[in-house]
Amino acid sequence: MTILKPDHIDTRELKNHSFNLNILKVSTMKIKQFLAIMLLAQASMASGATVYTDETAFLTHLNPAYFLEEFSGYTYDEHGSFPLDGTQMSENYGSVNGYSWTASTVPSDLVSPPIGLFSLPGALSTYAAEDLLKITFTGKPVTALGGIFASTDINGDVVQQTVTINLSDNTPVSFTGSGFRGFTSDLAITYLTIDAVDLDPNNPYWPKLDHLYVGSAVPEPAAVKAVPTPAAAWLLASGLLGLFSLKRRGNIG
Repeated sequence: MTILKPDHIDTRELKNHSFNLNILKVSTMKIKQFLAIMLLAQASMASGATVYTDETAFLTHLNPAYFLEEFSGYTYDEHGSFPLDGTQMSENYGSVNGYSWTASTVPSDLVSPPIGLFSLPGALSTYAAEDLLKITFTGKPVTALGGIFASTDINGDVVQQTVTINLSDNTPVSFTGSGFRGFTSDLAITYLTIDAVDLDPNNPYWPKLDHLYVGSAVPEPAAVKAVPTPAAAWLLASGLLGLFSLKRRGNIG
């Protein structure tokens, strides 16, 4: 039998003990990191608005007490643009069913002063091509909105160029030409911007908005409410773990 001196330490046992403790510490840390990343993945995937490209499908998720703006009486012809001719910096709409909103323009470079709003036949636009159209909601909280968005030329005709919509929750949507887009969200949407993307300064494009729905989303039953799928959450989590002015128009003619 081996008799150890009081000051003798079996380094093999110490190393094994230390190794086991390190494994435990690393494993605990990994588990905590993984759980934190999974929660982040769920929050990330749960945030943002649901996007609809079909108006009928969108309407099934919209409460019936909504505000629909058709821009009736808006014209743009040989006599000019009415009621908005580029001199109006903002325009208020509503209240209908408690919903209201304000239209304004925002310079795309966030430096130059915006110009103003402009009417198209049954639609809303901007006077300057470089300006974005901004809709700010001022009444009841808005959790559902939809409309027809487009990129147009100087005459207000739709062109097959990129139009980009950005919501206040940073939900971005881009497509070409004209189309319906609807949005529902668990959180209130406070504003959106619409940009007809100009890639060539010699060929500018203007944003167009028509047929705008503003309202609240119909809550989905808990059993069918969208949640992050395990596969999608795992992909996101595993990826994270691996990190350890051209001016408008004037009159036609």
